[in-house]
Amino acid sequence: MGKKVGVDAIILAGGKSTRMKSRKSKVLHNLMGKPMIFYPVNVARAVTTGHIVIVVNPEHFEEIKTAVDGDDLMYFTQNNPKGTGHAVLQTGDYFKNKDVDILVVPGDAPLLRPETIRAMYRFHKVKRANITVLTAELPDPTGYGRIVREENDLVAKIIEEKDATATERKIKEVNSGVYFFKSRHLFEALKEIKPENQQSEYYLTDVLEITQHRVGGVYAFKVDDYKEILGVNTRQQLAEARKIMQERINNYWMDHGVTIIDPE
Repeated sequence: MGKKVGVDAIILAGGKSTRMKSRKSKVLHNLMGKPMIFYPVNVARAVTTGHIVIVVNPEHFEEIKTAVDGDDLMYFTQNNPKGTGHAVLQTGDYFKNKDVDILVVPGDAPLLRPETIRAMYRFHKVKRANITVLTAELPDPTGYGRIVREENDLVAKIIEEKDATATERKIKEVNSGVYFFKSRHLFEALKEIKPENQQSEYYLTDVLEITQHRVGGVYAFKVDDYKEILGVNTRQQLAEARKIMQERINNYWMDHGVTIIDPE
């Protein structure tokens, strides 16, 4: 068990299951016998001593609460979802008088490891960062927001694929959707973001560019194993996540002396 840190966490689980073609929230689809949201909640529980806030679509509130409820969890609803920035904004009343570091994690990122988040937080503290974003280089970055870097791990901005130029689309380092924010900078910048993009949504990623311009201190922490940041938006991606998780389990037991004749 690794050391816990005194940060709060926000888990974003308010999206719809459009690409899953499902009435059920995508974060409630099963992965290795547990609802997908169990895994990011478990990571947050493993790394933080603070409160864990889950932003949910009101249609799925009761189901999600039943799936992962606990005394350490708080819930905020996101009516008429308008993007990730809009989702985090729903927690503003809770955080408005707090000056803390906040871990933000998507509810559809089941492959994250607690040790990666701990390493990311150490980086965040050493850099005295206002924001740190977890990134990775993907063999095929299609569909992900690209990281536009400056020198010394600083981030100029994150550009969503639909808004990216042809040159920006060639960048392979992508945004995981996992961040550490200093709360005061997060909510100051959230007041300024506008839905001026192809999706007409309030992007949480815009907070990084605003903060970098205003006070600086926005950094990227790149993880070596890109599979950790893979999100699940489709049933094909759910099957791929299951395969990766099964491989991890097999490798664990083989490393501990168990022979598996055919790991496939």
